[in-house]
Amino acid sequence: CDNPIEPVQMAAQERVIEEETTGGVVAGVDVGGSEAETVIAGRRSRTVLPLMAFREAHEGRRSGRVAAELRDAGATGIYVDHIGIGDSLTSRLEEVGLTATGINVGLPAHDPTRYADLASELWWSLREHLDPSRPDPWALPPDPVLTAQLVSRRYSFTPKGQIKVESKKEYRKRTNAPSPDRADALLLTLGGESHGPPPAGGVLTQRGRPALAYHAARRSRWQ
Repeated sequence: CDNPIEPVQMAAQERVIEEETTGGVVAGVDVGGSEAETVIAGRRSRTVLPLMAFREAHEGRRSGRVAAELRDAGATGIYVDHIGIGDSLTSRLEEVGLTATGINVGLPAHDPTRYADLASELWWSLREHLDPSRPDPWALPPDPVLTAQLVSRRYSFTPKGQIKVESKKEYRKRTNAPSPDRADALLLTLGGESHGPPPAGGVLTQRGRPALAYHAARRSRWQ
């Protein structure tokens, strides 16, 4: 696929579903510092809500805004990037009565025979949830930044045959783009789920191919 974003854009125009209004909201929070975005991704079942993204260098004001947004959303499950400054956010949320779970994507995968680390396992699970050939693929909001980040992350295979998704550092170096914080926030909404193996075969098997290139997600109607 010369333009890995194109399939997602085409599907967003062609496939529309109604908003899901029942069920709890699961939230993923990717915490940014002084320059990077702090992103809150909310998901109700298979419908991804419009993302909340902002920049705030002050830790107290940042954690306060995150807490307010999560309360307003009625989040029933909160998963926070536990690496770096995300560690302190988890503690601050608990101080104000919000139960949050820290996710360290650098830890080993649940299935280490197939995935090099937890990040790769979660990315592959996200890939499958966005597969348009599924009977119930996730619906994404109209967010071109999120779309671009989802389809531009690449993967390869380790000598052991494990799937390995490139790190944020590798992504930034290759693309000369900011950190894919919106995609990572969405990824964190999978923090409470178990993750199955990748499908046999598939259309993406070459080293360095986009991890989500063939997955065209459906667009949800929110506004």
